[in-house]
Amino acid sequence: MLRYLGRFRGFSRDAKLFLLSATISSVSYSVVWLMLNFYLESLGHGQAFIGWINALPALTTVLVGVPIGILSDRFSRKWALVTGAALSAAAATGIVIWTDPLPLILFTSLWGIGGAILGANGAPFMAKHSNSPQQRTALFSAQAALTTGTGFLGSLLGGYFPELFAGWFGGSSRTVLPLQLTLGAVALLQTMGVFPLLFVHRKGRLAEKPPSSLESIAASMAEPPTAVPLPSKRRWELEHPALFVKLLLPAMLIGLGAGQTMPFLNLFVTGKFGISFAELGWLFAVSALVTALGILLQPALADRLGKVRSVVAVQWLSLPFLVMLGFAPFFPLVALSLLIRGMLMNMANPVYMAFCMEQLPERERATFTGAYEVVWNLGWATGAAFSGWWRDLVGFEVGFNTNFALMAILYSLGTLSVYAFFGRKREAHRVEPHVTQDL
Repeated sequence: MLRYLGRFRGFSRDAKLFLLSATISSVSYSVVWLMLNFYLESLGHGQAFIGWINALPALTTVLVGVPIGILSDRFSRKWALVTGAALSAAAATGIVIWTDPLPLILFTSLWGIGGAILGANGAPFMAKHSNSPQQRTALFSAQAALTTGTGFLGSLLGGYFPELFAGWFGGSSRTVLPLQLTLGAVALLQTMGVFPLLFVHRKGRLAEKPPSSLESIAASMAEPPTAVPLPSKRRWELEHPALFVKLLLPAMLIGLGAGQTMPFLNLFVTGKFGISFAELGWLFAVSALVTALGILLQPALADRLGKVRSVVAVQWLSLPFLVMLGFAPFFPLVALSLLIRGMLMNMANPVYMAFCMEQLPERERATFTGAYEVVWNLGWATGAAFSGWWRDLVGFEVGFNTNFALMAILYSLGTLSVYAFFGRKREAHRVEPHVTQDL
């Protein structure tokens, strides 16, 4: 820990400014993720519309992710990050001020665009502003740790603010005004996250394409590999297209399953058990800490079992807790299941990403990461849109029962496909902790 803190003190000024901005943005995102669905409900919007709102950021990433990545490589990383943070702040402000369906759709899409810009440029910025593989590992780990820590803080604030504002202005915390003020505070905080980036030194656009966000996982494990020039006529051909399909299929299945319930866990828990926003905030705050513990444990598990078997093991162990989460009649069982299931599934994903990087030649990794983002986000968006539409059609209880059953089936198929395709493969590379999508 002392060695790690020493490396943290050794981060460049620009890296520290980036971490400050990312921390502020992560707090804002955690509050929005916890409270947005309740805000939309208070405005009188139905479950189908809420489902589409949750699907839009992922769908936007699918549509604009590749063009944003290409354009980002042509401009300064500093101003790309400023643009992404500013668009996110503008979107958060617009969601608070304009409450009709069309403006909400437009500003939610704008939020997705801002997030896509930040996602495309964050990892390359950190890679550019670290001077050694050890410092790069420390910088990426610091970003991951801060993201997890702010998930804890953001969940507490998100649960506390509506009740605070309701106490000040009267009425229930579930009415429009307290929730609107909560998201307004988030919009102000998101705007503050732009300012640290304005003080970053501009170093000009990059001459070469930097590593993508998922390639940075592999970069954190070893020296960045030297690019090998390829004949132009084979530049876009895949060496093993069947391997691509096998690596992407589990992501598609699990992304589709996660979209069924993950964006709506807040609605499910409060709707089924009637807990307060403050209690909900504590539940998700503790979940963030438990997930962080799992991420810290996953390298040792991968060392002992190998990456594939460790992925299959924790995903398979999560399934009983997923069923308990969806169908247990008592809140303590549901809360325990939420904590353990989330920890186990989020342990698996970084290990699987590192395994995918190891299976592919250097020249195909960027192509794979782009395809993975498209497949994952498309699955998530499809699942979220279907989930909202289905619950609007059949009601809360039947809708969520169906969603959890589908999620369990899709997770099972995704886990089985990993084992069927790669279960006999031997590998023993160590994995560094890394925070990824919420599963």
